[in-house]
Parts: sequence; C-alpha cells; structure tokens
Amino acid sequence: MVVNGGMLKEVEQLCYLGDVLDCEAGVERAVQVRVAAAWRRWQEIVSLLVSHSIGMRTRGRVYGAYMRSAVLYGVETWALASRLMDVLCGPCDCKMLRYMAGVRWQDRRSSAQCGGRDVWT
Repeated sequence: MVVNGGMLKEVEQLCYLGDVLDCEAGVERAVQVRVAAAWRRWQEIVSLLVSHSIGMRTRGRVYGAYMRSAVLYGVETWALASRLMDVLCGPCDCKMLRYMAGVRWQDRRSSAQCGGRDVWT
C-alpha cells in the first residue's frame, strides 16, 4: 500500500503499548500476551511473594497491584468471551496464588479456598 509516496508494510499482528492487534480483529492473541506478561512479572518477584518474613496480607496486596495489573492492562477495551476471561483469570492466577500460599496440588484444596477466581469478581 502506498501512502504519501511511501510504502506501508502489511503485517498480521502488531504490538502497540503492550496490546496485540491482529488481522483477524480477535483478542485471543492479546490474552496470550497478557498471560505471558504476568508470568514474566511473576519470575521477577517470586522470591518476594513466597517470603515468610513478609505477611500474607502484604504479599497479597503486592500480588494484586503488580501481577493482576499486568494481566488486566488494556482489558477494558476488549470484547471478551467468557472462555477468554477464564483463560485470563483462571489457571495462571490460581497456580500463582497457590504457590504464594504454599498450597501444593497434592493438598487437594479448592481454588476458592486459595483465593481463586472469586477474588476477580
């Protein structure tokens, strides 16, 4: 495509301000990018979030401010289906919260007992 004498390259996806826009106008790729961003942030502060010298309430506040903001950045502009909302605040969040609380999968505790999806609503 030629605009003002210059060529524009057509791309299938574009990352702009941390949000991914794709040629299909869907949000699936953007959801994947947000979850990946949350895992990158998790790796940055996991030692703080599992530290027993810091109270659980303080760690929870840090988690909410730092981790959930990484996941939810730009979400208000998306038209999310319920299955994509489940991807955003489901397994990733539960796994992080369980690890932070020291709850193992073998303990067989429900996600609600660990602060799972109910804290998103």
